[in-house]
Amino acid sequence: MTEDFIKDTFRSREHLVECAQAGLANAARSRAVRRRRASWVAAGSLTLTVLLGATLAAVAVGRPDGVAGPPVVPAAPTTQPPPGAASDGWRLESSRGAQIEVPTNWATNDYGCNQTDKPSVVRGQGAVRDCFTPEPSTKELAILGSGPMPDFYPGVLLAVDQITVDGVPAVRRPAYRYDDGRYLGWVTVESRDVHLIVRTLDEATATHILGSFRLVDPDHLGCPAVLPDVAPQGTTAPGRPDAISVCDYISADHRLEASAEVTGDRATALAAQLAAAPAGRNPDLPPDQCGDRTPAKADVVLLLRSGGPDHQIWVTFTRCTGRGLTDGVDEWQLSDALIHEIMRPLQVGYGFPSTQTK
Repeated sequence: MTEDFIKDTFRSREHLVECAQAGLANAARSRAVRRRRASWVAAGSLTLTVLLGATLAAVAVGRPDGVAGPPVVPAAPTTQPPPGAASDGWRLESSRGAQIEVPTNWATNDYGCNQTDKPSVVRGQGAVRDCFTPEPSTKELAILGSGPMPDFYPGVLLAVDQITVDGVPAVRRPAYRYDDGRYLGWVTVESRDVHLIVRTLDEATATHILGSFRLVDPDHLGCPAVLPDVAPQGTTAPGRPDAISVCDYISADHRLEASAEVTGDRATALAAQLAAAPAGRNPDLPPDQCGDRTPAKADVVLLLRSGGPDHQIWVTFTRCTGRGLTDGVDEWQLSDALIHEIMRPLQVGYGFPSTQTK
C-alpha cells in the first residue's frame, strides 16, 4: 500500500514536469539530463540546501506545461518576415533559438511553484523548486520550451496550419477559446526542438504572440543560439560599456537558454566587478568534495558593448573544474557574489559548487 500511495502522489504532480506525457519517471530523466544545474547550488529568491560531498544550494522559479491532441488536415503553408524590433508596448524574449514578443508589463518565469495570477513569459527557468501551485484559470502565459508537446488539452491539434518560420517547416495551432475561457494556441518547430505555447485572456494578445514567433541566431541581444567556442578577442573590455548582454546556455546541449541585458549604471557596476576579479582560474575542487569531473564548458557568455564590436567574456561555474572567467587571452577568478550579479538579470534558477576564494 505504501508503494501505491507514493506512485499516486507523484502521478498527481506529473503535470508540473516539462514534457510530462509518458509518466513521471521519463519526464524526470529528461529534466535531469537537460537541467544538471538543479543538483548544484543556486541563487535567487528561494534557496534549497543539499549535500553533494560539499554543501550546495538551489533555487527556482517555475516550469512550463502545455498541450497536444489528435492531428487533422493542415492548412496551406505561409512564410513569415524576418525578425525586427519589438512593436510598441511589447518586448522581445528568446530561448533555444526562438524569439517572441510579449507585452512589456508581463513578468518573467512567474510560473510553477509559488506562481501568482500575473501574466508571464516562461523561458529558460533553469533549476526549479518542485511544489504544487495550481495554475489560475485567469493566468496569461507565453511558454518557450522544447521536447514533445505535452497533452493536457485534448483536441488542440484540430485545425492546425502547416507553415514555415524563417524558411523552416513548422506547425501552428491558431488561437481558439478553451473551456476555461482563455485563448490557447501554439507553434512547434520539430527540427529545431523548440515550441511556443500561449494561453491568454483575449484572442488578440494570443494571436500577436503567436505571429511574433521567429527563429533567430543571434537573438535581439546579440546572444548566439549555440555556445560559441572560446576565442581571443580583438578588442579591450570597456570600463564603461553602454550595455552588457548576458547569454545563458543549457549545460546538456549548450543551446541558448535565456538572455538579458543590463545598461547604464548597472552595466558600469558589473564591468567594474569584472575588472576587479583576481587573475587566474578558480582552483579545482578536490574529488572528495565535488565529484563532477566533466570537462567544463562555459555556462554564460557576456557581451560587453561600447560602440564597436562586442567584447566577449566566457563564464564557467557549474562544474568542479575549469571554473572562472576568460576572454580567450586572460583569465580571472569568480566569486559567489560575482556569479549572483551576472545571473541576476536573467531571472532563472541556477547552481554552482562553492567558488569563494580565500
